[in-house]
Amino acid sequence: MNHYQILCTFQGNGAIDVYKKQPNTQLSFDDFNQPVGLTMNPENRWVKKAELIPWIDLEEQYASIFQSKTGNVAKSFRMA
Repeated sequence: MNHYQILCTFQGNGAIDVYKKQPNTQLSFDDFNQPVGLTMNPENRWVKKAELIPWIDLEEQYASIFQSKTGNVAKSFRMA
């Protein structure tokens, strides 16, 4: 299921998932190509900090918060 498909799904017990973990499709800074040919500086402090964050582990913890049976689908962890 990708983010263009329906995000709320019914579970067997009748509950609705209000958070769908998105596949890890985040571009690395090395793969990030800008239209004018600029590249990200690997020595940039924000680039270095982003590489230190365990995004997948944090995504799982974030997803566990949304156990509700009602409400809108939550935004992805990296966007929230």
